[in-house]
Amino acid sequence: VDAYEPVDLSPDIPDSTYTNALTAAGFRFGHWKVSARGSPQLSDLQAFPVVLWRVIDDIVNYGVDEEGFTDPAATNNTLSVQQQLMIEDYLASGGSFCMASMNILSQLGNVPFRRNVLQVAGFKMNPDRPSPCSACDEDCGVPSVVGATDPLTSGMSITIDYSNYPSFDIGFGDVYGPDFSDTFTLGSSATPIVFESVSDRPCGMKYPSAGLDSPGRVVFLSFPLDAVPFSGSAPNTEVVLLRNIINFLAPGANGVGAVAFDSTHYSLPDQVAIEVADSDLDGTGETQATCSISSSTNRVTVTLKETTHPGLFRGFFILATNAAPNQLPAHNGDIITLSYFDASNNSNVLATARLDTTSPVISHVSATTRFGDATVTWNTSKPADSLVQYGEAVLLGRTAYSSRLVTNHAVTITSLAANRDYFYQVTSRDAADNTTTDTNLYTFTTQRPQAPPWFDNLESGAGNWTAKPDAAGTEVNWTLGRPNNGIQTTGHSGTNSWGSNLDGQQVGIASSYLYSPPIDLSGFSQATLSFWHCFDFTFDILNLMYLEEGQVLIAHDTTTDPTKLPVLHDFTYDVSHDWTQASLDLTPYVGRSIMVVW
Repeated sequence: VDAYEPVDLSPDIPDSTYTNALTAAGFRFGHWKVSARGSPQLSDLQAFPVVLWRVIDDIVNYGVDEEGFTDPAATNNTLSVQQQLMIEDYLASGGSFCMASMNILSQLGNVPFRRNVLQVAGFKMNPDRPSPCSACDEDCGVPSVVGATDPLTSGMSITIDYSNYPSFDIGFGDVYGPDFSDTFTLGSSATPIVFESVSDRPCGMKYPSAGLDSPGRVVFLSFPLDAVPFSGSAPNTEVVLLRNIINFLAPGANGVGAVAFDSTHYSLPDQVAIEVADSDLDGTGETQATCSISSSTNRVTVTLKETTHPGLFRGFFILATNAAPNQLPAHNGDIITLSYFDASNNSNVLATARLDTTSPVISHVSATTRFGDATVTWNTSKPADSLVQYGEAVLLGRTAYSSRLVTNHAVTITSLAANRDYFYQVTSRDAADNTTTDTNLYTFTTQRPQAPPWFDNLESGAGNWTAKPDAAGTEVNWTLGRPNNGIQTTGHSGTNSWGSNLDGQQVGIASSYLYSPPIDLSGFSQATLSFWHCFDFTFDILNLMYLEEGQVLIAHDTTTDPTKLPVLHDFTYDVSHDWTQASLDLTPYVGRSIMVVW
């Protein structure tokens, strides 16, 4: 269902970005163009085992035109209430649904469809859209994705190409986009299939999870499918991803048998769930499959019962060291083979999984601390997930987790108190659920803030200063060094200074934040900040406005979205072509630790 119809400001991304991928993946399809035929009805959807629904995905999803006014033309960027109910009815009747959109969660809002169909249990929205927010899921950006340990996406590592989508300028040098993709929190019955590669937050899911039952199936991606490269090295292409998605959504379609394990790895003892899909057997109630092991001639025949999804059958058997009747004896390293005879094609359909009873070995546990955060690192002998349990007492009680399977682990813990002792312990679990906990109880101490009187002439390196680019994008960032920008050739109190454009280069947009080391103002009744600065804010004589500005903000950590920080002083309308001293009152912030942000 193609509801993509460009309006003002939106890119013309051709229908072929979908249709060519479907053809290359080997599928026959019907193309319902909404602009020509109107919305389909339930009976139109029910003629197909899978429905892919495409909406418009760009700046107009914010509902504003280039002057900032509401754009009533942007009506094909969401699903109407009637369409949402129709899709739910289609799924209840055994259909499968796929949507890939970087703005549909925002457009829908907190409606039942978002929870019941897209399986999004949590979605932290950014109240100041369109600016991305590091603490939010909305518009946080998905520049690249990595596959989960799932047959649908295992081994994928894809850079998302947004070159067909525009950035947009809302004035005053504020440029946003083109990546407005989201992350989200999954419902308990769904499984993540791809993660944003830096944050490890889910940005794609499948429903239902392996072993669970549902009449319909769903795959949702919170980034545009057409932004996945069409060609390249397998499996990192739109064609492979789309083929895998549809094979999951319509297993056994057209009478072509399909088989699957519920995992790629198993341990001992373990319960194995297997699925057989074959539309030729729709309504027959049950079928059979055979499982064998590579280390012996032992095999077990499994009877699979038909699920609520027509033509899909599920059964179970047990892997054990000393197997009882109807169980399969196995050993570490065995390959497990699932075989189903597809009568209509007169052939056996196979799937394999691996038996792994070896737990990961943990080594080289350490922690690097700052004032309000710490990064715990360790190595494992095999790919595994990352869990840190930590707390101010030996009972721990708090956790930080990454589900990605890696051998070099790094988990950052935030919202810690400065100058505080913490205990921690690490755990890793591999793809077969073999789990190792390092029983050592480690400790780290967060750094002590600076206590006034404090002075830094910037000649000893960056130290605990932190430069952060704006999440919305910037061409330059704060840099420490000797200025050479046509205004100054040396710092004020020495050679060095921090500069947001230290070398005076030509840039389209510069937006970044410089955080001081934490300063402890507890025990004081008043405090003053003094610093020397030099700047040249361009004045637009034609429009009588400044194109640049500077602010001093107050933060208590580096994790809060800087656009939400209180402003201590605004230098929007000031100009200083020489080193000038500024003095600002910090008395409202005495009693706790702060960070000054330029």
